[in-house]
Amino acid sequence: MEKKLSIIIPVYNVAQYLDDCFQSVLKQKVDSFEVIVVNDGSTDYSQEIIDRYVKDYPNIFRALQKENGGLSDARNFGVPHATGEYIAFLDSDDYVAENTYIRMIEKASEIDADIVLGDIIYFWEEEERTLLLSGLNQNKIDGIQKKAMLSPLFAWNKLFKKSFYLEHQFCFPLNTWYEDIEVILRAFSLTDRIAYTPEGKFYYRQRSGSIMANKNSERLFEIFSVLERVYNDFETRNEMKEFKSVIEYLFIEHILLYGQFRFFRSSLWKSLCTHGFSFVQTYFPEWRKNEYMRLIGMKNKVFILTNNGLTMYFYHFILNK
Repeated sequence: MEKKLSIIIPVYNVAQYLDDCFQSVLKQKVDSFEVIVVNDGSTDYSQEIIDRYVKDYPNIFRALQKENGGLSDARNFGVPHATGEYIAFLDSDDYVAENTYIRMIEKASEIDADIVLGDIIYFWEEEERTLLLSGLNQNKIDGIQKKAMLSPLFAWNKLFKKSFYLEHQFCFPLNTWYEDIEVILRAFSLTDRIAYTPEGKFYYRQRSGSIMANKNSERLFEIFSVLERVYNDFETRNEMKEFKSVIEYLFIEHILLYGQFRFFRSSLWKSLCTHGFSFVQTYFPEWRKNEYMRLIGMKNKVFILTNNGLTMYFYHFILNK
C-alpha cells in the first residue's frame, strides 16, 4: 500500500542525536508515513537505537544497512525503497518541528506542487542560541523558480513529489561536499510548481564535529567543482540564458561572500581565495553588474567589491583577530 510520505534519514555515527531526530518524526500528524533509516556503516551504537525504533514502531520505521559511502550515497540508496507519494530527506543530527510535514503536504496539494520549502532554524546547544532563516527568499524577485534558487539550497528542508523526483532521476553526487547544490538547483529549474510554508520548520544543529566544521580541509576546494558542474549542466540543457543572473549570483555568494569567510579561517586560505577570485572572473567577467547584488547588505557588498589579491591579507587579519 502506498504511503503518503517517505522520510529518508541517513545515519553515520551520530547515536547521541538519534532520539531527538526520531522522536521529532514520530510527532508528525501525517495519516500514513514511513521512516527509512539508512545506516551508512556506523561504528558507534547507532544500529542499536535504530533496531529499538524498528521494534517499537514496526509500521513506521524501516532499517537499511550498507557500507559507508557518505551522505549522498545513503540518500540515493534509500530512494528506491520509498513507497510514499512524497519524499523528504532529514539529516540524523537534526530534527523537525511538530506538524511540519503535514503542513507541507497540505501546501503541496493546494497547487499540485513538485517541491515545497520550509523554514530553517539554526541552533547552537552550547550557546542556547537560535537563528531563523526563511526557506524562501523574501526579497522581490521575478518568478518562483528564481526566487527558490536564491533561497537556501539544502535538501532536508524540502518536500518532493516522488513522481517528479523519479521522472528526472535526481541523484546526489558522491564523494563531495556541498552535495545539495547541484541537485536542488536542477530541480528548481525543471518546475515552477514550487510552494513554501513558514509552518514547516527544520532545526539545523550546529556542532563542531560536523563535516563542514573542518575549516582546514582541502575539501573546501570542492565548491569549485560543484559550481563548475552546475554551470555546465545549465549550459548543456540550454537553461543558462534564462537563469544566467541567478547562477552568476550564486557564484558570487558561494565563492566571494560566504565562501571567503570560510576560506579565511582555513590554513589554505591563500590558495582558496586566489583561486576563488580567478574562478568567478573566468566564468562571469561582468559579475560586478549582477542584478541581484542589490540583495546584499552594504557591509557585505563593500567586502565583496574590495576583497582582492592585495586586500585579502588585510581581511584575513581582521577576520582572524
